[in-house]
Amino acid sequence: MVNKEHIMLLNDELKKILQLELQAGNTIAETAICGFSKTKPDHLFVFLEKPFLTPIQKNMPGITYTEVNDAHYWKAEYTDEKNHQTLACKF
Repeated sequence: MVNKEHIMLLNDELKKILQLELQAGNTIAETAICGFSKTKPDHLFVFLEKPFLTPIQKNMPGITYTEVNDAHYWKAEYTDEKNHQTLACKF
């Protein structure tokens, strides 16, 4: 399910990447606020339907790019640990 309110919560850097992805033809598959542990229960996730279509940006202040490549999770992600937000793409 895609919750538009979740998308509005993304920080400016992740929103910029998301907008570029949408312009390139990617689509939002799902959004969620959840966590993997009790210490991070309110992490915001936005999942894209396809792998990232735009050039990977690795030098963004406060944003980490990671190739997850785990079929149980997703292909890759941009994460803002300070604000507990992740923009991820499926395989």
